[in-house]
Amino acid sequence: MKKLLIPCCLVLLAGCVDKDYDKEIDMNVTIAENGITLPVGETDKFTLSKLIDTDDNLKINGDSIYYISESTDSKTEFAAMKSVIIDQSNGLAPEIEPTEIAIPEELEQAIELGIPYEGSIPLTLSADVPINPSQLKVSKDIERIDTIMFDSPKQATLTFTTELFEDQGPAEFSLLLSDMKVTLPQMLILSNTDKIGDTVLEETDDMGNPLVVRDHILYVPSKNAEDGIFSITLNIYGLCAGKIRPDGTNNFQLTPSTDDENILDIIDNEFVLNGDASVQLALKGPGTTLAAQTQVRTDFIIEELEITRVAGLIDASADESFSIEIGSMPDFLSGNDISLDLSNPFIKLNAANPMGIPVKAVLSIDPKNDKGVSLNPEPIVVDTIFIKQASYSESENRMIPSENHIYISQREPTNDWVDAEKKTFWLNDTLYTWAQGNLPGLLDTQIPSSLDATISASTDKSIEHIALLNNQPNDVTVDCNITVPMEFGENFAINFSEIEGGLDDIFSDVSVQEAAIIASYTTTLPLDLEFTINPLQEISAEEYNRLPSDEKLLDDDDEEYPEYYRILKNVGFEILNADQNGKGIITGTTDMSLVDPAPSMGKIVIRLTEKEKDALKSLTHLQYSVAGNLTKGLESGALRSTQYLQMKLSAKIAKIEVDIDSL
Repeated sequence: MKKLLIPCCLVLLAGCVDKDYDKEIDMNVTIAENGITLPVGETDKFTLSKLIDTDDNLKINGDSIYYISESTDSKTEFAAMKSVIIDQSNGLAPEIEPTEIAIPEELEQAIELGIPYEGSIPLTLSADVPINPSQLKVSKDIERIDTIMFDSPKQATLTFTTELFEDQGPAEFSLLLSDMKVTLPQMLILSNTDKIGDTVLEETDDMGNPLVVRDHILYVPSKNAEDGIFSITLNIYGLCAGKIRPDGTNNFQLTPSTDDENILDIIDNEFVLNGDASVQLALKGPGTTLAAQTQVRTDFIIEELEITRVAGLIDASADESFSIEIGSMPDFLSGNDISLDLSNPFIKLNAANPMGIPVKAVLSIDPKNDKGVSLNPEPIVVDTIFIKQASYSESENRMIPSENHIYISQREPTNDWVDAEKKTFWLNDTLYTWAQGNLPGLLDTQIPSSLDATISASTDKSIEHIALLNNQPNDVTVDCNITVPMEFGENFAINFSEIEGGLDDIFSDVSVQEAAIIASYTTTLPLDLEFTINPLQEISAEEYNRLPSDEKLLDDDDEEYPEYYRILKNVGFEILNADQNGKGIITGTTDMSLVDPAPSMGKIVIRLTEKEKDALKSLTHLQYSVAGNLTKGLESGALRSTQYLQMKLSAKIAKIEVDIDSL
């Protein structure tokens, strides 16, 4: 913006009018009673595209609006959750007492004599034993387990084994089960349907009908097992913790142990056996002896279970910090005494979540200047970010990360919602979800040099979700792009000061007691620009040190080579058509049309006078201070590359004395 005022308002004195025009300057002079008027020329249209260079971070969008765009990516690592093994050492196998077979006296005698015998020995099979695996170590992030899942079905085997003979000889026997009920542990998930306690088995009864389990109860109406052995195999798809109690617990009890572990104890599971049986036998001759212990042994064996997935409440959190570096900005946005009031910055987050748990994220952004000092008293916090969970693929046996596209801004980006309740909308063929955040607060005072950000992510433990216990950390990756269109609100204000030289070449050989600069302007900028002027003389450091304080001006932007100036109190500057504060004003347009906006037009007259003879000969530089505001009457405005300022310049000079020898 400084570049915009230099050539258009004051460059008449510095010889900065367009060089192409210099060749066609009208050298005719009009001698009037009050002085001489020189038509200096008319500038080209100084569009912002000529004055503001675009680069990697300052760009122009399809509506010709300038915008800042910076991107970075980050990775928030959630701690690994260890897999868990449940085996016999953890109490997975119940200890079921065998049922003794009472041998009739007649059978003992027949075996002793080696004579034929046929008979039936009645039995009652019963058992009621707990199956409660315990002392399992799980991750501390697991707050409640509702379901344990396996990558593939595991197997449990129920076996009835009859131990009758030491040497069987020519004898034959079988075990006949009738009206047998087996209540299986309630934790077992026996089906991959909603009815987890129901399943149909491959084994059949004596009528050839498949055995059926209903609500974890296996019923065997009649089964005659040759050689006294009968096995039933069940598929186990997972373990279920049962109903949640009023206090929030279930049958999977978790107890804190160490900093990174909880202890899991599974409770309230039983194996219950109740039914009639009989041993059918036939001796056909000698050679048979009884076993030392005649009994029917019942074994319920569950194979080793590796837990790789659980469903429940997961209370995990992680933090990740990153920084977005902001590149060079136009000079007029880089000052300290400004109020940007940028109306619509926005952030686009693209997040991938590999966990089966949704993540609530809080984005905290701290804008800092080039010295690393925070520009705001407090960071800007956006706490409405929700990152959806991954989905589990049964066919691929893995979690498929979800894609999350989140658009953060203060005002709604559209009213054309795909889903008004969820605030989803299409942007460049991508479906975004809108989250509200006070992003204009990032840029209240000035464009920062960097944005230091922290993403604090935590799992959503309000509802049940799936967690992988795969001993691997889970990385939630986030691509973050912040975009700041140069769209300003009504509180936009800029202030800056600049020193321009080259005036000694004009006045060194000409004595002028009074001069006026007349600038007629046409502009489509949506800015009211006010400016004031100070006349300066560049001097040495020694001369500077001898001046009174009210005549000193030091330019130490370059610390190695500071420049020293004397404020010329003997040269008067007056803006003839100034506002009530004595400032010149270029009034901006209020037409924000993209195509052919109506320009604003006006005129500024600046008068220079000598308070002492030849005072203007000391004039080497001008210091001008500019304040810019959004054009009065606008609530918002944007800087477009097509906006321009055009000036028509002339000078009116009175009482000229020329040193002929210098011409």
